[in-house]
Parts: sequence; C-alpha cells; structure tokens
Amino acid sequence: MPISRPTLREYNNTVRDLLGANTRPADGCPTDDHLDGVTDTYGFPVAPVVDSLLASRLRDAASSVAGAADLSKVLPCTPTAATEQACLGQYLDKFGTRAFRRPLLTDELTRLTALVTVSGTGGALGVDGARRTDRGGRRQSVP
Repeated sequence: MPISRPTLREYNNTVRDLLGANTRPADGCPTDDHLDGVTDTYGFPVAPVVDSLLASRLRDAASSVAGAADLSKVLPCTPTAATEQACLGQYLDKFGTRAFRRPLLTDELTRLTALVTVSGTGGALGVDGARRTDRGGRRQSVP
C-alpha cells in the first residue's frame, strides 16, 4: 500500500500549526482537485500521486518554509553552550506535543534527543547557528 501524502490544505495547516506561520507554502503547487484527471467524487480531497512537477513545487515550498522560519516562535529558550541540552528537552517537549498532538513518551524523547544530537554539528540545536540545507542537500549555517 503506498504512503499517502497530505493534501495541500493539510500541508498548509500543518505548517501553520507547527510553526505558527500562516504563509500557505503549498498554494504554489498544482491543486488536489483532480486525481489522474478524474474529478474527485469522494467526500474529502484525495491527494494525487506525486509527479516531478509536484515534487519540485513541494521542495520549493519546504525551502520557503525553512527560509522564513522564525526559530523564536518554536524555541522556548535561547540555547547556549551551557544550557543547550536543557533547551533541547524543552523544545522537544513543546514542539513534540504540537507535532504528535499529545505529550511525547519517554522513549520517543530519548530517540529524538539522540537523533538531534547526532545530526547536529557544533551542538544539538546548533548554538553556533541554525542548520539548514540548500536545494542540493548541502548544509548551510545561518547566523
């Protein structure tokens, strides 16, 4: 069974709910009105297969969201070298609750902490600058 993707409306709502930004990044994507050229007869929108055009537009939307993200809206603290682990715990607790729509379980917090710590260089939250990637997947440091 293929993994379904969110509809464009769901994508926009997720960005709004998680990041507090009402930028509607998926509005530049082809619409979800039709599925393989056939009018949607379901009682709810069905997300179509991701073709190369949609993949490109979704990548652009994700880049736009990352570029416009205001970390002060999602970070409950200001990380420093001395407080980074405590700040990471606060962030995962706050953001994880929004993303999962429930408090995270202890093993989920442990796995996410390990993932963030391993994926970051210069600290879990990138005390030396937020981490972003460019369109080629190369890491960029943003002051």
